[in-house]
Amino acid sequence: MALLCRKIGIGLKKDHPSTAGIVSVTKAQQLLQGLQAPEDEGQQLTAVMEMCQLLVMGNEDTLAGFPVKQVVPALLQVIQCMDVAEQALQALEMLSRRHGKAILHAGGIAACLMYLDFFSMSAQRASLSITANCCQNMGSEEFHYVRESLPLLSGRLGQQDKKSAESVCLAFARLVDNYHKDERLLKEIAAHGLLSGIQQLLVLSPPIISTSVFVMVVRMLVIMCASCPDLAVVLLKQNIADTLSFLLVGSSELDATQAVELVSRTPQELHELVSLIGELMPKLPTDGVFTVDALLKKGPLLNTDSVQWQWKDDAGTWHPYSTIDSRMIEAAHVQGEDDVSLHTMGRTYTVDFHSMQQINEDTAAQGLVKVDSRAEILKENVELASSFIRALFGILYEVYSSSSYSCYDGIPGSEGRCGGNADGTYPHE
Repeated sequence: MALLCRKIGIGLKKDHPSTAGIVSVTKAQQLLQGLQAPEDEGQQLTAVMEMCQLLVMGNEDTLAGFPVKQVVPALLQVIQCMDVAEQALQALEMLSRRHGKAILHAGGIAACLMYLDFFSMSAQRASLSITANCCQNMGSEEFHYVRESLPLLSGRLGQQDKKSAESVCLAFARLVDNYHKDERLLKEIAAHGLLSGIQQLLVLSPPIISTSVFVMVVRMLVIMCASCPDLAVVLLKQNIADTLSFLLVGSSELDATQAVELVSRTPQELHELVSLIGELMPKLPTDGVFTVDALLKKGPLLNTDSVQWQWKDDAGTWHPYSTIDSRMIEAAHVQGEDDVSLHTMGRTYTVDFHSMQQINEDTAAQGLVKVDSRAEILKENVELASSFIRALFGILYEVYSSSSYSCYDGIPGSEGRCGGNADGTYPHE
């Protein structure tokens, strides 16, 4: 045992991080020269293989100072040589886990995907994994690095290889997460058949993506519909209701007389599917019976002898107009005026009775709210709205009835239990 301890001690001393790091950097510089050897594929292949081994065996200490910015362009250059491509892609895949930005800025996505159809399956997997890693935390000024590759990536959603399909899904999920606040870029991301490709991927049987990737993909659709209603309209026109019905009950044509029986799904899957249904529908109105929340708020009773007008801020909170302004608004509304101007705190506002919007004239169109295209399409296409409701209403009711929405918080002895069965029993009883 003492001898063993001494050997380990000698090994630790020999492989001290600072010394090993210098050795690794020096070795990387030597291999870089081999990668750049003109018209010598044998030397390039040897250099790439040794580079892969160096990366596999390395860690943060031993690879400190690794010349990433010099190595990445050299590896991308040798991808064009089929005999070296697979090894080069393996090295790039390992580098992309920590240095995706360096590969992205070197034009790595386009380079890795250029000869994708000519690569072996393992090389294709590496290319798509590199792409997914490069898509992480991209800014708006970096979108051009992936723009030209979007059609190819959308087409790869039909790939039957599990790892390839999941890498493509991860790439798109990261892009949507990066640009969820930019409707224009979201539309560009979806412009090459992404939505139809995702629909087809989700209903494949047997499935080729894992549960976690399924959840990620459906959540991606939720974000897209919430951030860009126009994309929700595209899904509605592509019969997304049938897709959702299939995913929830195993059939896209549920008989009205047939009992609804949900497909076995994890709570996460169920939550994302229901969330998607919610985002496919327009937001609820804020007037009429939908103002009940405001009426239930505690506070002094309103004077029933007069009408009280309110305005909503960007956070969705309602505020009453002053008594004078409220009287002016009501008088103009009763007289059938199109709008009325208010002058408050040195600013001019126009209340438009047609759109029921308050417009700040000092900031012009900034006060206008964009029409929800989901509401427009459901008004224009009554059959589409009816078929959507018929396909999913009964299923949603069954989801509600059979899931853990009923809790007993606040009831003595209940201990806040959730997750009861439909008959009122619990799994442990």
